[in-house]
Amino acid sequence: MIKLVEKGMGRQEAHELLRQAAQISLKSGESLQEILTKDGAIHKYLTEDELAERLDPKNYLGTAEVQVENVIRLLSSGDEING
Repeated sequence: MIKLVEKGMGRQEAHELLRQAAQISLKSGESLQEILTKDGAIHKYLTEDELAERLDPKNYLGTAEVQVENVIRLLSSGDEING
């Protein structure tokens, strides 16, 4: 959504487009990328390569992998987690 807004799509329009695409994906079993690739509105703002890059998990998971590894290491050490 952020990239679509950066490229000139209205925030509400981008949010609604992605919300609808996610619902269609859930119901149809097609991937979000497949649904969005078929949507002409997306192509006014993003190329297929840009869309694929935005939907690649390694580009948006951030530090999740490190955080999970830290929790696993902590749990396997027997220490308690506070908080």
